[in-house]
Amino acid sequence: MDDFLNKVTKSELIFILMLIFPLFAMGKTAFAFGILLGAAWSLINIIMTVNLLRIAILKKSKSKLWVFLLIKFPVLYLAGGLILFSRVFSLLGLFIGVFSVFLIAGVVRLCLKPTPAI
Repeated sequence: MDDFLNKVTKSELIFILMLIFPLFAMGKTAFAFGILLGAAWSLINIIMTVNLLRIAILKKSKSKLWVFLLIKFPVLYLAGGLILFSRVFSLLGLFIGVFSVFLIAGVVRLCLKPTPAI
């Protein structure tokens, strides 16, 4: 799973940079920052979710689980709500950034070789 997350993060970073540099050059800064912020929020969300599942399934320390829960749900989602309601960034840009992570994750998942079952 770490390989998957690393590939998604690197691929998303390359994709977002290729997408936002022309937008900055055209003067669409609110749209470009919206895409960047949406992608960053979505990447943090997917990484936190995977780590929460890993801790819960492997029954690791409960204190680490609580730390992830307290960061993910109140902090991350409150920040997401404030970003949405602030109207500083383009709403379309935010959604493009969020959904681009899902698109890249799907493409990376399709490109990864399946491991043979033993």
